[in-house]
Amino acid sequence: MNLFCETRKLTNQGEDHLTCFLAAALEVDDDFRNAYEKSVLLPIKKDNVVPRIKEIKIQVDYKEEHCRPDMILVLEDGRQVFCEHKIDAGETMRTLDDGEIRGQLDRYLNNLSNTALVAYFRPSLNPPDDAILNHPRYLKPSNAPHFLWRDLYNPVCAGKHIMSSWLPHAFEELGFTPPVEN
Repeated sequence: MNLFCETRKLTNQGEDHLTCFLAAALEVDDDFRNAYEKSVLLPIKKDNVVPRIKEIKIQVDYKEEHCRPDMILVLEDGRQVFCEHKIDAGETMRTLDDGEIRGQLDRYLNNLSNTALVAYFRPSLNPPDDAILNHPRYLKPSNAPHFLWRDLYNPVCAGKHIMSSWLPHAFEELGFTPPVEN
C-alpha cells in the first residue's frame, strides 16, 4: 500500500498534502534529506559545503505580513528557506491593507525576515517576474528560474524510509519525473 496515493484520494488540498509528505520524509529519512539538501540547497553552499537542514515547519501563518509559506527549512546556520509549492494553481495574489496587490513570492521576500531565502516549486516552467528572479534572497537552480518538481525525483528515489518509499510512485503518478534522455 502506498499511503501517499491512498490519502491523496481523500483530499482536494493537493499542494498541502504533498508538502506534508515531503516534510515528514525529510524529518525521518537521512538519505532523502541529504539528497534533497544537495539538490535544493546547493546554490547557497559556502566553502564548498551544502547547508544542512535542522528543522522543518509547515504552513506557518504570518498574519500581519500576509504570508503563509508551505514549508520552512530552518538551516543549521540559522537561515530559513521559505518554500512555496504549486501543483495546479498559480502564485496567490493578495490585496494588502494599503490596497496594493502583491504575489506570494514578493510578500515572502519583502515582508518576512531579511535572513530568509525563498524557493519556488512548480510542475512546469512559469517564471516569476524579474524583480523576484533578481532578488538576492530568491533561491533557484543555476539553470532555471525556479525549481521543478522533477528536480526532486532523484532525491525522493534516494530515500530508504517507508515514508520516502511512497514518494517516487507518487511523483510518477503526478508526472514529476525527469525527461527521458534520447
